[in-house]
Parts: sequence; structure tokens; C-alpha cells
Amino acid sequence: MKQFVRGPRVLTLAAAAAMALVVGACGSSSSSTSSASSQTSAANAGATSTDAPSAASKSPYVIGSIVSQTGPFASSDAPGAEGIKAWAAYVNSHGGINGHQVQLSVKDDQGNPAVALSEIKAFAAQSNLIAVVGSVSSEEGAWGPVASAEKLPVVGDFPFTPVSYSAKYVYPQGTTFPSTLYGQVYAAVKLAHNTRIGFYYCAEESACALSVPAVKAAAASLGGTVVNTQAVPATAPNYDSVCQAAKSAGVQSMVLALGESTIVSVAQSCASVAFTPNYSFQTTSLEPSEGSIAPLNNHSYGITETFPWVSSGTAAQQAFQAGDKAANVPASDYGAALSLAWTGGALFQSAMQNVSGTATRAAVASAVSSLPKGDTLGGLAPPLTYVANAPTPQIKCFFVMKLSGGQWSAPYGATKTFCQP
Repeated sequence: MKQFVRGPRVLTLAAAAAMALVVGACGSSSSSTSSASSQTSAANAGATSTDAPSAASKSPYVIGSIVSQTGPFASSDAPGAEGIKAWAAYVNSHGGINGHQVQLSVKDDQGNPAVALSEIKAFAAQSNLIAVVGSVSSEEGAWGPVASAEKLPVVGDFPFTPVSYSAKYVYPQGTTFPSTLYGQVYAAVKLAHNTRIGFYYCAEESACALSVPAVKAAAASLGGTVVNTQAVPATAPNYDSVCQAAKSAGVQSMVLALGESTIVSVAQSCASVAFTPNYSFQTTSLEPSEGSIAPLNNHSYGITETFPWVSSGTAAQQAFQAGDKAANVPASDYGAALSLAWTGGALFQSAMQNVSGTATRAAVASAVSSLPKGDTLGGLAPPLTYVANAPTPQIKCFFVMKLSGGQWSAPYGATKTFCQP
């Protein structure tokens, strides 16, 4: 089990929820490059066809990606680098996009906003770089507005912050944050059939508590009641008192806005006081290793912004499985970040199939905005809709996974999504 403390990420989530309530009411870096010979992409994102004779005559599509590969968020976010690299390698080995190879540079923001800012400025200054693609960066709140101001398209981002739906030229490939929080409550009330809900959020920052009204409103709208809420510190020696309070309140499902390691510790403490609720958590807090945690196994629902990484029900999902296998992605890296990054690449690929002239940043932005309303990228994403010359509307549909039999599964099917009204 990876043991990174992820309290600061929860602060980011809480800040996003707070802003959503107010506005919407509802250094140095490491890098790597991937390139190969290329040709035309087929209709399904991730599925390709080859036409090698024309590939060598075309210039590459130069793109960048920013991932938190080291720093406090690396345990959950770093697999995003594997995801975008595997996508680029798979596309290139199958002919590229429109006869163009993909030339990818991945930078590590180190979980440091200053580093992230220097990296996005460097990308913006690189005249032949046409987009930032498939980023899984904890620091997007810092660098996203810079990319937007530079009119540098961010194609597939880390949709935790309001940047995803408030900045031009930022195109999220999955559920934006307020709806993932709603999804956690939905899973507890409608899927686990638990009406008595507890909500547990980070104690390190007062802003985290601003998520409480949204959770209570969601529960009420779905026929449930929040009977207990608590701030939970990330570094407590145990969480017995939290579990005892939830047990005394009659909580049936614990909705957790906490980091992965804290979630594991809470579940273990609850088991130690003979309390066995259901759990609901989200996005990159879902990791394969959680299947070995007995109190979580068969009691946990997970909300993801992009398709369940275990699925292979569509051609695009099969390409994901094949591409990651070909890239020798470790089993421990299969998770939400891997899916999120690959889907960002697939979004870029789908859009660029419609670019026949010179591939400029403006052409990329126009191509993404012109994708059909409700496009799911062949089952990789919830229904996506973009608007030309405007921020992306909030993406309110989400995928649900379940931890059962020692592994995360997709019990509702490979492409099924649920949606916030």
C-alpha cells in the first residue's frame, strides 16, 4: 500500500466545491519524449489504422503533458504519466493521427505550483507545441489560467478545480468536481440503498467544511439524510472516535472526501470498533491495492470521471487495454489516473481527425469545440459538450465502480453513466 498523505489534495477539492457553491450553486522538471512513424486514426478514439507510405512525409504533432509524478500526490497521480505515454506509443505504432506522429513531452510538476508555472510557460513559449494533453496535475489550479491566457489548448485535464469549467481553452475529458461529490452521495443512497449518510472531510483547512451544505442538499434530493458530519485529520494515530460517532449516529454509508491512505485508515479503525458501514469515495483515491483491505472490500463504491479502467466493452476501451499492456504498465498503476490521462489523449486524437490543414493551437481549439454534442469518445468518457470561445459547461455525468472480490469492478457495465440533474 502506498502511504502518501494527501490532505492538500482534499483542500483543492474543498476549494472547488466552495467555489462551485458560490458561483454555480448546484524550478526543475523531468521530462520524457515519445514519438514514432505514423498515419490515419480511425473513428473510435484509441482505435487506429495504418497507411505507412504517407507517414514519413508529415511533420509530427508536438504536444506536452504535466503530471504530478513526484511530490505529495505522486501515489495517486503519477500513473497519469504512464497513461499518456502508453496512448502516444499506441497511436504512433498504429499509424499516428492523420499521418502525423505524436511527439510527446511529459513534465513533472513535483506537486509544486512554482514548478508547474515554469513548465506551462515553457510549453507556451514553444512555438511548435500545439496543445497540452492528458495532464494529471495537482497544480492545474495554478497553471491552467496561464494556459488559457496564452490560448494554449488544454485537451484533457484534471477536472478537480473550477479551471475546468471557468477558463477558455481548457477541455475536461470527464466529470467536473461538483458532480463527483454528488456522485458519491448518489452511490450511497441509490446504489447501496442507504438513507442514513455520514460525511467526512479534511480537518486541515476550514474551506473543506464548505462541502457540507452541498452533500446535505444532494442527500435530501435523493431521499437520504446526513446524520453525521466530521472533519477528519490526515495524520491521526487512529480514527476510532470518528467511527464510534458514526456508529452511534446510525450511519449506513460513509461519504469520504479524504485521501487514499486516510480512507484505508478510517476503514481499519471502523472495523476495530465492530462498525461495518458502506463507503463511497472518488477519482484518484481509487487504487487497485484497496482490494486487499478487508473492511473496504465488498463495501465500497467509487466515482470516476472517465471509464472504469477494468472495462473492455468497446473498441476504444480495448485499445486502452492493449496499449497499456504493450507499454508494460505495472498492475499497481491501473486506476483512475491511468484512465484519465489516456482519455485526454483520445480526446485530442478524436478532435485532430477533423484537422486537414496546418495544425495550430487555434485549429486544435476549433476542432475540440466542434466535436459532436454528447460525444463519449467510444465509451471512454461521459457525454462531453464543448462551446467555441467559451469555458466548457460543467460535465455532470459520472461512472460508478464497486470494490468486490478483492478488486475494483464495473458492475453497471462498461459505458454506463449516472448524471446529476
